Amino acid sequence: MSRTLRAIAHTNGASLLYASKRHRQLMAAFRSRISRHVLNRPPSKTVQLDHTKPLCVPSGCDSFAQIGLPSDASSAQSPVQAWCTAFTKYFPLNEADREQNIALDELKLAAEPTVDQMLAQKDEDLKQIKRKMALKRRMKQVDSQAAAEYKSRT
Repeated sequence: MSRTLRAIAHTNGASLLYASKRHRQLMAAFRSRISRHVLNRPPSKTVQLDHTKPLCVPSGCDSFAQIGLPSDASSAQSPVQAWCTAFTKYFPLNEADREQNIALDELKLAAEPTVDQMLAQKDEDLKQIKRKMALKRRMKQVDSQAAAEYKSRT
């Protein structure tokens, strides 16, 4: 299960962290990770990749070479597919889980006009920022070209 979670986290560029309020070290690592994101603090140096111990895998600190492949993986599968296949062999879904999974797939979310409106506004803001940045780059290029022409004249 640990290696499957590592493969999924690595594929999505996510961190993976086991936490338990019974273990002080795990809670300290969890608090450090939250502080890093909320308070913009430097990242934690703690990395634990051993699948037999509680994992602490910051994003960018793992690789598929370190995760490896399951013993029965085929070469045609991606590492994530191979680990998910191995996971379902060890932890098969029962019928209730399958029915719930199908029901969630068929679930349609209600439209949220407020969220859609905010998304459209943020998209427009992003376009304006990109235009301003492009204009600044062009201005710098023009300034550097003018400076080069001035130096060549003198």
